Amino acid sequence: MVDDQQLQGGIANYFIQFLGCQFRQQSDVQTEQFFRVAQTFISQRTAKKPEANARYEIALLAEMQKQSTVVQPEVFAAQNLNEEDQELFVQRIRDAGLSSKSFPKDTSLIASKIRRMRIQTERGADVLAPPEMFEDGSLRVEKVDDSKSQIVINDAVTKMSGASGKRSSSEKAQQS
Repeated sequence: MVDDQQLQGGIANYFIQFLGCQFRQQSDVQTEQFFRVAQTFISQRTAKKPEANARYEIALLAEMQKQSTVVQPEVFAAQNLNEEDQELFVQRIRDAGLSSKSFPKDTSLIASKIRRMRIQTERGADVLAPPEMFEDGSLRVEKVDDSKSQIVINDAVTKMSGASGKRSSSEKAQQS
């Protein structure tokens, strides 16, 4: 049923106000909104906890890359977040107007954002890595002291480039 005169009442108003129905959101929009809300939550809750930040981000990327056709926020929280963060995360999802139980997943709007994990440091370094490296342990974020962490990558270096994108002759000599 279509009600072109929703602002004036009519059929849509009856379903929304009297029956308590809601408009259906598109799954790609819901998935993008979940991803944005989750990333905001993660950055706020783990601002001073780089290990938790990395773990939560990897879990989110893995969730988005799964072959599953639904997103289950409550299950995601229970399986991936610290106990003290779970209920708050679920509440943020609800506050965003999303179901905390499940909704259809469509990652088409966020496909480019979920291919790689990005780690940014205070001094301006960026590390881009596929989530699988964190999952298999070849990329780790380890706490050094209260204010510093170190990023450890166990992999073969195949290319290194300077700011211009090309290795200098001194870099080539050092690598040889």
